[in-house]
Amino acid sequence: MAANPVIRFRRWLGLDRNPLRRPCDRAEATVRRLAVLVTFAAVVCGLMLGMKAYGEGVRTEQQQAHARHATEATLLGDARMHTTVNAPATATVPAGWQGLDGRSHEGLIQAPVLALKGQKVTIYTDAQGQVVPRPRDRETTVVAALTVATGIPLGAIVGTCALLGMTRMLVWRRVRREWADAWTVVEPTWRINGR
Repeated sequence: MAANPVIRFRRWLGLDRNPLRRPCDRAEATVRRLAVLVTFAAVVCGLMLGMKAYGEGVRTEQQQAHARHATEATLLGDARMHTTVNAPATATVPAGWQGLDGRSHEGLIQAPVLALKGQKVTIYTDAQGQVVPRPRDRETTVVAALTVATGIPLGAIVGTCALLGMTRMLVWRRVRREWADAWTVVEPTWRINGR
C-alpha cells in the first residue's frame, strides 16, 4: 500500500496502469474521474457565479442607497391596537411623514408592536414619498453571494457522491455474481475423493 497520498489518489482514479484491473474496476475508475471533473467544474462555476452575484448585489446596494431615503414617520395610532398574527414583532400602523419634496404623506407602515401614538419610526421612501422596503445592505449581498458560491459545489458533491455510491454498489454486485459463477466451476474440483 502506497503511503504517498498522490500515488493513492492516482490509483483511486485508475491512473496507475494496473494490469490486474477488471473491466468493472476500469468502469468504476472512469466514473471516479468524471466525478472529480464535475466537482472541480462546479467549484469553478460556483466561484464565478458567486463573484457575479456579489458584483450585482453591490450595484443593487448602490442603486437602492441612491433611490431610497430614510425618513422619520410619526405614528398616528398605537401599534399594539393594530397587531397582526403573521408578524408578531411588528404591526401595521397609520403614520404621517414628509417626502423629499417637502409634501406631507400618510399611509400604513410597519412599526414595533409596543410603539405608541406620536412616536417617531424610521421608514424608507422613494423620490415621490412612497414607502419602500429598506435598501439592501452588505450583509445580504455577502450571504447571497456565499450561498451561490457554496451551493453549486455542495450540490455537485452530493450528486457525485450518490453517483459513486451507486456505481460502487453495482460493481460489487457484478463482482459477487462473477465470483459465484467462477466458484460453481471450481467447486466440483475441490470435492475430489469426498473431501
